[in-house]
Amino acid sequence: MDDKVSGGCWGNAQQVREQVKQSLEQSGLRVYDEPLLITSPLSSNLLITAQGSRGRQGICFGDIRVESYRSVLSNFEGVKVQHQAYNFSRSTIANSRKNLDAAFLEAAEEHTAAFAAEIAEGREDPAVKAVLAKSEGKEVNPLPMSALANIFRQSARAAADDKGSPAAR
Repeated sequence: MDDKVSGGCWGNAQQVREQVKQSLEQSGLRVYDEPLLITSPLSSNLLITAQGSRGRQGICFGDIRVESYRSVLSNFEGVKVQHQAYNFSRSTIANSRKNLDAAFLEAAEEHTAAFAAEIAEGREDPAVKAVLAKSEGKEVNPLPMSALANIFRQSARAAADDKGSPAAR
């Protein structure tokens, strides 16, 4: 979740996050609390971004966006390029004299329902059904980005330790 709302205009970011997670899980989707190093062509990351502030007349205005993206590694003329490929994006603009809490919660619920519906519809595609059939019964444990970062940190520490050991001299 990326909260860029100021002026006391959004106070229920955690409630929105929990509601989105609950809605996705009720739709039968596995949810992880951090971005994943993609291990499956059927995995993606969901990002909720909110921006807003309070204007001079005291009115809060802002927008909330729900987007799904995948980390993609492309080969471009022999050069490997990693980028984010977005496959879902919805946003809502809102304003209120008090705050944007109710509007943002409602928008996030609507966008999450649309995201889950697109996934359900996609699962009806014959090619997707074939992939799902091949993976049925196989436990998939995606690797979170933080785990990958830890692997790199541990490797760097081990390399530094090896340089200082008598065997490395």
